[in-house]
Amino acid sequence: MTQAAFADLGQFFAPRSIAVVGATEDQAKFGGRCIRQLIDFGFKGPIYPVNPRRDSIFGWRAYPSVADLPEAPDHVGLVLPAAQVPAALEQCASVGVPFVTVFSSGFAETGSVEGRALQQRVTEIAAAGKVRVMGPNCNGFINFFDATALAAAATISGPRAAPGDIGVVSHSGGAGQVNVMSRARLPC
Repeated sequence: MTQAAFADLGQFFAPRSIAVVGATEDQAKFGGRCIRQLIDFGFKGPIYPVNPRRDSIFGWRAYPSVADLPEAPDHVGLVLPAAQVPAALEQCASVGVPFVTVFSSGFAETGSVEGRALQQRVTEIAAAGKVRVMGPNCNGFINFFDATALAAAATISGPRAAPGDIGVVSHSGGAGQVNVMSRARLPC
C-alpha cells in the first residue's frame, strides 16, 4: 500500500477544536471528568461543551447541540447513553465533523442483539457521513505533545508530564491508559 492509501490522522490526534457532547461539571460522571481533563491538560483551542441544560460548564459557554456550535469542531467526544449516540453522530456528520470518539458503552460489547444493532447503526451513519469514529466503549486518547487529553483517565491528573519519545496504542484503555500511562509517569 502507498502512503496515500492511509488517512491522515493528524487532525484526529491534534485537533484545533474539540466538543464534548454530554459535558457536565459533575466529576462523578464520565462527561465531567472528560471535559475537566481536557481543560486541565492545557488544550489550547476552543472547547465546546454540549449540554442542552447548561449555559456554561467550567467557564466555557455550553451549547444545546452540535448543530448550534459556531464551527464544526475537528473532534467530538460523545459521552451519552448508547441509545442517544446515533442521533448525535448524525448531527456531527451533518455539520462536517471529521472525527468522533464514542466513549459510551452498550453496543456490540454487550453481546446483545440490541447492542450489535446499535453499533451497526453507528457504523452506517459514520460511513454515510464520512466521519472517522474511535469507539464505542472507548477511553479516548492523550497527546502530550499538543496538550490534548480527550479522556477521563485519572492516571493523567495533575501537572502534565513532558512529552517523550514513546507512543502507545492500545486496544485496551485499562492496559494502555491505566497500566502503561501511570507507570510511565513514575520517576526512574
